[in-house]
Amino acid sequence: MELENIDAKELDEPGEEVDPRSDVVVGEASDDLKRIYTLVNKLQEAAARYSIDARFSKDNRLRSDAEKKTYELKRKIETLMEIFWITLKDDFDLWDKDSVGIRKGWKVTYRKDGSPTTFLDILKNL
Repeated sequence: MELENIDAKELDEPGEEVDPRSDVVVGEASDDLKRIYTLVNKLQEAAARYSIDARFSKDNRLRSDAEKKTYELKRKIETLMEIFWITLKDDFDLWDKDSVGIRKGWKVTYRKDGSPTTFLDILKNL
């Protein structure tokens, strides 16, 4: 799946609401970031399906193919997420912020206190 093929109608919006007590909203994600985010979610779903096949298939060839595809998708997901966070930090000049996030409504945020509160926030800061 290519980024250009992701239509605006199929964008997979983040579900976490902005927390006004600790989130500072700096803007809205670009269309490119929205597409990358959506593509990552689609690849994660596909990887999960292949992972199940890799684990439970009785057919050795199918299991081997599923393991290979799972590895491929996980590497693509890692790379796309790296590109996503670098682009987001570039777009909003957030390199000095420790905890940057993306929230419902495609709102780009950083934490007032700088402490990550969600698992995704912690992972992106590794």
